[in-house]
Amino acid sequence: MLIVWGSRGDLQPILALALGLKKVGRKVLVFATPPATTMIKDAGIECIEATENMSMVFEEIFGKFDLSDRSCSGIVKLAKGAMAFLNSQRYVATQTTDMRSALAAAKKFQPDLVVVPNIMYGHMVSIGEALRVPVVTFDMQINHPTSELPPFTMEVGKVPTCMNGYIYSLKSRAYPKTVKPKFEIMRDICGLPMDTYTDGSPFQIWPHELPQFCACSPAFIPQPKEWPASKVMTGWMFHQGGRVGSTMSKLQAFLKAHTPVYVGFGSMKGNPDFCRNITTFAITGLKLAGVKGVLLGGWAGLTREALDVSTEDGRHLHAWAVDNVMEVESCPHDWLFPQCAAVVHHGG
Repeated sequence: MLIVWGSRGDLQPILALALGLKKVGRKVLVFATPPATTMIKDAGIECIEATENMSMVFEEIFGKFDLSDRSCSGIVKLAKGAMAFLNSQRYVATQTTDMRSALAAAKKFQPDLVVVPNIMYGHMVSIGEALRVPVVTFDMQINHPTSELPPFTMEVGKVPTCMNGYIYSLKSRAYPKTVKPKFEIMRDICGLPMDTYTDGSPFQIWPHELPQFCACSPAFIPQPKEWPASKVMTGWMFHQGGRVGSTMSKLQAFLKAHTPVYVGFGSMKGNPDFCRNITTFAITGLKLAGVKGVLLGGWAGLTREALDVSTEDGRHLHAWAVDNVMEVESCPHDWLFPQCAAVVHHGG
């Protein structure tokens, strides 16, 4: 049983894993957050949808803020807004419903193994303990303490390497406190003790000693040397086979004539100021570089129509974009990216 939280960028690697398991004869059940679950179902994988819908969650968390504002006040506003929503009675109730649904699905499916993400759904590890089956956790980034690299939310080189261990130590004390309430709800639902595993050993939220894989290439980030054998970097999990419909005929013609630069930010979302600022930034960059571009609208709705055309510069930029930038709402990356000269992407 594979459990996953997130948008397409989170679900697609797990779909690749599910298809790989199915190919070698394993029966697979996925429990995941919509709307990207349609991709899993279309691939022929049994999938149970959570109540939590990521498009609505991202709208609640990010839709009121300008994510391009990286000032201290902007970051604080975003953090406060996100925490207020994530701790709201409505959101906690939604996740509690999904905890019960995931446990019920697991009891019916009777898996031999439960695979759970450490971020947002980390509390789901209790399902494996309740069913007395092995649990493997996973991440798409480095997410286990190491002196070699900072936490994945920090830029490498921002702090001296000697500080990495100290930062992880702080995180290991602070982070578990923020997510402990959800772990306690899940353990109560599963009928498990709060502070210990069923064998009596102390319960660990993070970091933990459970088997854990990082779906990142060691060619991109070498696996930390001090990681224990239970922590493994597996490499990327790619799912290829995105379909290009007839509605993409204009894009196909554009790609035959040009080798453009792709710019897109997937499920990143923000308020209208964010949409305008990021669109302006993207199209201005393409214009200054003197290249043709493909602009993916994504959940932020990036489009030349978001440009401020009340100024002469804005009108000129809009006119340039009409002639030089192909806009698409969404498109299979595995099909599009090889046809581009470069890719500018948020990494999700």
